Amino acid sequence: MSNLDSSEEDPSSSKALSVDECIQRAGGFGRFQWVLMLWAGLARQGVSFYFYTLAYSELVPKLECKDLTLQTFEPCEVEDICNGSDIIDRDLWRVDYTDSKSFHNWMTDLELYCHSDFMIGLFGSMLFLGFALSGIGLKQSDRFGRKNTILGGILISLISVFILFFWRNLYAKYVGLLILGFIGFKNLAIYILTVESVPMQYQIYVTGWILSSDPLFTLIPATIFLMAGGKQLQHFFIVGCVVAVLSFFLVLLVPESPKFLFEKKRYSELRKNLAYMAKFNGVSMGEYQIEGETPPSGFRENSEENGQTEQKLYRVDLINRSDLTSESQIEAIENIENRPLLEKETRKDFSVRQELKNKRTLMNLICVIVIFCVGSFNYYMVGFYIKYVGDNIYINILASTSSEIAGNFAFAFIQKCIGSKKSLIVCFMLSLASAIPLLFVNNSIVIAICVFSGKFFIEGGFTVAYFVNPEIFHPLFVPFSFGLCNFVARIFTIFAPQVAEIKPRQTPVIVLMVLAFLATFLTTFMRKKK
Repeated sequence: MSNLDSSEEDPSSSKALSVDECIQRAGGFGRFQWVLMLWAGLARQGVSFYFYTLAYSELVPKLECKDLTLQTFEPCEVEDICNGSDIIDRDLWRVDYTDSKSFHNWMTDLELYCHSDFMIGLFGSMLFLGFALSGIGLKQSDRFGRKNTILGGILISLISVFILFFWRNLYAKYVGLLILGFIGFKNLAIYILTVESVPMQYQIYVTGWILSSDPLFTLIPATIFLMAGGKQLQHFFIVGCVVAVLSFFLVLLVPESPKFLFEKKRYSELRKNLAYMAKFNGVSMGEYQIEGETPPSGFRENSEENGQTEQKLYRVDLINRSDLTSESQIEAIENIENRPLLEKETRKDFSVRQELKNKRTLMNLICVIVIFCVGSFNYYMVGFYIKYVGDNIYINILASTSSEIAGNFAFAFIQKCIGSKKSLIVCFMLSLASAIPLLFVNNSIVIAICVFSGKFFIEGGFTVAYFVNPEIFHPLFVPFSFGLCNFVARIFTIFAPQVAEIKPRQTPVIVLMVLAFLATFLTTFMRKKK
């Protein structure tokens, strides 16, 4: 297989190479990177089998109640079999497993029919509470390495998978989902390791693939499995258990992130990993010098070259530390090079607290936090809500999933054409417009179209939000803004599953529309920093 990009550097060149230049010399985007992308897609999926199919786990099956006069079973609703929080005599009702929407899941196995909407919504809330805490684990990737963090996350994930698969108890499910959310740091570490192992210009495509791989490997197969007549969701989870165990051994075959090894000045190990990468790609590294290594005799760099190197390393570091990246973001960050080089004294004097005293910075931060919260909340709330709209949950979920995949690859183009701010306004306004028919229409085709378009623009707004930070904030303020926005958004999203359960069913749609309008309004107040 030929490489998409290969090194054109003279092997005998004495120029010190940056991390990205080393990856280019090791074959650029070659066979190793293709295999790494496939690995990343598979290694994330062990716990995703539970996360992305949670709507199916909560789905209420079709019920039949006994007509005491005719002694026959007729279709009925959940309310007909409940006496308060208790279920009536089991002989008076049954699950109609001949219906395509009826299969064995948590609702049937734990008999949760008469539990409150709050208790059902708590499944998703516990998951997002775990997500909010996952930042603790992600920080360890800078200390122990991406690979070790992934291995640790997989080991913890086996505990949650064991609890969710074998322990048939409501509160055990809550604990399992909390752990499942917490080990979300594993998937982020997989993402970081992958993008740090490919040339910078290809990171946007890797990002689109990784984000799309989750529903592609889990939700779509689960939907097809159930549409084909599968009646035991537990059978599908067996595949998740196998993938969770297999992913542990797959990680052992993957080398550590070149960027991490460079930051830790582990040059010997970095050279070994680059040599492995080059051999896999069918090229030779030749003789080369890595920036930061003790230079050979006669190797000199003037102060201007050092300054350019420092800016370049900072640009790479900023991009790789974000959850997502795009060509527009890269261009925004590259504009920093046109500014005077930040001297070490200036960086030491920079203070986040002092920056927050700037009214423009504070206003921008408030706007971005709200945008993150709205994007995250609406994205996940729709995922829980679609099981209640229309007659065919399978069509709704396939429409939602396909639009999510399309949005992952389309958002970069949209942002490239009209910019981040206009992209956000368009995405939020069109997601609002897509939700309006859901208030009045009950046609399956119309609902599927609304779900597709709404999820597409929600996905676009959610992801474009990540690229606004470098455009409107001081470069040294960006890591703080990213961390704060993600934390607040995850806390806010805890309530998304609860809102999805609110009756009447038009209420969640109204909440989505109000939040989308609020995000649109606040986006107009964002200003780029002078």
